[in-house]
Amino acid sequence: MCLMIFVNHLWTIHGVPHWMEHAETMEDFMGLADFVYPSFLFAMGMSIPYAIENRFRKGKDGASTLLHILKRGFSLVLMGVFMVNEGEGLNIGPHSEELYLLIMVAGFFLLLNDYGGARPWLRKTLRVLGAAVLIWMVVRFRTGDGRIMQARWWGILGLIGWAYMACAVIYLIARDNLKVHFTAWAFFILLCLFFTETRGGEPILDLGRGNFIDSLRNTLHFGNGSDQALAMGGVILSIVSAKHSSGWKSWRRVLAGFCAAAVLAGLGALSHHWFIVSKNIATLPWVLWSSAASVTLYTLLEILVRHGITGWAKPIAPAGTATLTAYIVPEFLAGFCGITGLNLWDRFSGLAGILYCIGFVALVLAVTWALGRIHVKLKL
Repeated sequence: MCLMIFVNHLWTIHGVPHWMEHAETMEDFMGLADFVYPSFLFAMGMSIPYAIENRFRKGKDGASTLLHILKRGFSLVLMGVFMVNEGEGLNIGPHSEELYLLIMVAGFFLLLNDYGGARPWLRKTLRVLGAAVLIWMVVRFRTGDGRIMQARWWGILGLIGWAYMACAVIYLIARDNLKVHFTAWAFFILLCLFFTETRGGEPILDLGRGNFIDSLRNTLHFGNGSDQALAMGGVILSIVSAKHSSGWKSWRRVLAGFCAAAVLAGLGALSHHWFIVSKNIATLPWVLWSSAASVTLYTLLEILVRHGITGWAKPIAPAGTATLTAYIVPEFLAGFCGITGLNLWDRFSGLAGILYCIGFVALVLAVTWALGRIHVKLKL
């Protein structure tokens, strides 16, 4: 989450090292920014088994859990749609784009805030108000050419929402059955293999326009399967870590983690002969190398945890305990700074700019922490 905030703010500075940035669509390169989104998807997938099993331990049944999954997923999709349209503003006069951000954030917090011990009538009233604010935005919003709000590419949160619903429903059905999850992961990998543009400019399986498989993929919002493959990799790692290798000696778990990462990296290198590595196209090497990096990072983190080296994480804890809030706070800051003129965009470059972006991450975490202290925290 911290890295996502960091790379999302790099556009405000100049002279950024190329390895930190997003690669161009056809560049055949992965910068730091190109690893962040897939790592987030992988971590989201890792959380799914723990979240669902925790609901069952609390006595929740399958039907209520399915409804919970759909509610969370569609909430992310809704937020993604609002965020992907933010560049157009509301056409309500000066600073309409900045006001769009502030009103949007207010609507999100009113509707989705975790009100804790607040009285039921107050929670309901504030959530109805938040829904009304967002509905007003949908009605009032128009693009420059007069069109209403559109889904477009769903936005980051929307893509995460679709991937979450697919993988969470699969886990709800299969629980800890690894055969089912490996089959699902392989299915999504094959989608990515066959339906992604190759170096020749065409997918391996080109069925022409209007075919049944493409219609089905679009209906289920699978795309080329890349997002779902990344999240399913996280689901599998959690199941293996929590159930199948929990009794292993530490060295064996570490060795297994590095071996799994090596296999994924090797498959990525093999697929690189037919595909460039591209986040924008979501090619197979990008999926496999990102998965390998995520498994490696998880293994390294596990080593630190087993040796009690965890104090370094405390300053950035709000990014993990209030992740969605931390993701939305920069939208509020952008709107606020845009209206007040307090922004420092385009004023830094090079090392000074990078330090400025790190300072911005610290500011976001501080605001997220402060909001949590007064019981303001987004919760789906």
